[in-house]
Amino acid sequence: MLDARYHLFYLIAIFLMLSFGILIGASYYGPVQVRQQRKAFDSLLVQTNTVVQERREVQGRLDKDESALAALRPAVVRGRLTGKRIILVQTGDYADATEAANTAIGDAGGVVGAIVTLTPKWGLLLPRQRRALQSIAGSADPAEQDKALSAALILALASGGASGSVSASTIQDIQEQGLITVSGELSDPCGFFVIVGGSREDGVPTAVEGPLLEGFKAVPGPVTVVGCEPYTVAASSIPTFQAAGISTVDCIDLPLGQIALPFALRGDFGDYGLKLTAHQQLPSTSGGSPGP
Repeated sequence: MLDARYHLFYLIAIFLMLSFGILIGASYYGPVQVRQQRKAFDSLLVQTNTVVQERREVQGRLDKDESALAALRPAVVRGRLTGKRIILVQTGDYADATEAANTAIGDAGGVVGAIVTLTPKWGLLLPRQRRALQSIAGSADPAEQDKALSAALILALASGGASGSVSASTIQDIQEQGLITVSGELSDPCGFFVIVGGSREDGVPTAVEGPLLEGFKAVPGPVTVVGCEPYTVAASSIPTFQAAGISTVDCIDLPLGQIALPFALRGDFGDYGLKLTAHQQLPSTSGGSPGP
């Protein structure tokens, strides 16, 4: 019995010593750890403030650069598109991007003959619409119909829709089905086009742009096509434009993009802008003298 008590008291003493040791250690080391954590937090706070300040400085410089480009833009693009008539085709849902492209062309001396906007119905034709457009689209296969309809629209826009012509009839039929809206005059032939893409919804409008761009191959004679979109979009059209082999401008809503567009329309082929898909910011000839 004595041995059992002895071992019991011995174990109790050991646990008591351990407890006292833990309490003493906590009281001694606790404040040091707190001070170390506070020091680390203060250091992190300083680093965060530094990064925020640097970001503000960088943003400030970018804003100044944007202001400088905006001020220089009219002089840089003046006369670059004199005598050129351009049709804008809006495939996406950024109307402000279309307006930016319109402004860029006007400031460069060009004339926007018309703005053609594809409505959401374009990619979702109902059976009655397909029947109504059978004479234009031909094939009963929906995919082939979409391609044929795209080609017919592009050919009509490039040929000019003079009253009573086949082109005018095609454009009118497509309009009557609510697939496009037209602002401007389409009576004269046109060899310059700007496709304004980019969408707030994933997958749109890239689904309709491929067949539309394919339609330019059927246009007789030379034609210049440039694809553009705003800098910030939910779904980018730039990869589709690049796959079609046309010049691109990925920030038409910014001064840099509005400088690049006239030069791309003049024939300075390239992918311009600020996104990863751009190969350079501006055409290399953007500082040269105005061309014819």
